[in-house]
Amino acid sequence: SSSSSSSSEIVLRCMRERDIKKIMECAIQKDPYVVTFPYEYYKWYIDRFGKYCYVMEHKISKHIMGYLLGKCEGRPLRGHVSAVAIDVRYRGCGWARKMMNVIEKQSAEDNCLFVDLFVDERNSNAYSLYKHLGYNVHRRVIDYYDKGRDAYDMRKATILDPMRSSERRGPDVHTGHMRRWNIY
Repeated sequence: SSSSSSSSEIVLRCMRERDIKKIMECAIQKDPYVVTFPYEYYKWYIDRFGKYCYVMEHKISKHIMGYLLGKCEGRPLRGHVSAVAIDVRYRGCGWARKMMNVIEKQSAEDNCLFVDLFVDERNSNAYSLYKHLGYNVHRRVIDYYDKGRDAYDMRKATILDPMRSSERRGPDVHTGHMRRWNIY
């Protein structure tokens, strides 16, 4: 498949267990900012948060061209984007926006106050995308990815937080002192 594929040839749908092997082997995994997870990690998300996990699939070739792993958890209840990745050949076509819109809508339906995600401070393309989608830096997480490699904790309020107080800038935090929600 090529980037000239039309939108009608691509489907955005919920991720299924049979997609995991294709995700782990697809071209997306070659991106230096994409974290490759073990099979069990994807399965854990699908089993617990299936309505928050999506793939972009070519209808004919069945190639995976993008995916999003998300979940709903915490106090206050929040939607969390654990991973979003788009094949470089399909970036700039609005697919990340479409997947983010789906998780934002699902989060609001499930009474989440906001949606958050972590982005590598060096990944200027992803940072720009999330800013464009309305996400704001809540805090810096020091050494999140590795020593000397920080993340921005970015948030976007849902309709349940019309004053957007959940987006307000908070104090930076070191990874070692951060409350971890993900038990995997």
